[in-house]
Amino acid sequence: MRTILLVEDDDAIRGCLLEGLRTAGFDVIAVQTTTQALRELEARRHFDLALIDVKMPPDHPHGFAFGRMVRLERPDLPLVFMSGEAGIAEADIGVPLGPTLQKPVRINELVGVLDAELFTAG
Repeated sequence: MRTILLVEDDDAIRGCLLEGLRTAGFDVIAVQTTTQALRELEARRHFDLALIDVKMPPDHPHGFAFGRMVRLERPDLPLVFMSGEAGIAEADIGVPLGPTLQKPVRINELVGVLDAELFTAG
């Protein structure tokens, strides 16, 4: 079973994604902030992919900043981003870290993107 690190600050969205991804056959570790996600990575847990919301609460790295931190420690970990703001990926300065999906995301579309990223990485 593939393990996904889900980073989403909105409780309702996190809960829906958690349920949908588990139903699709993924093992999911869900956290509320990128700070919590960093702790999960520092604990050396195994993840096959990270699904990351771009916008985070104040005092936490935004999703793209978190993605750049992940690249330093785990360069082969596939990253998929989500945002409710159109065009946010284009506004980010730097090398694209992974696909960015526009919220709301349909679970079947999301699973297709995750499967494609996992296949490419695998």
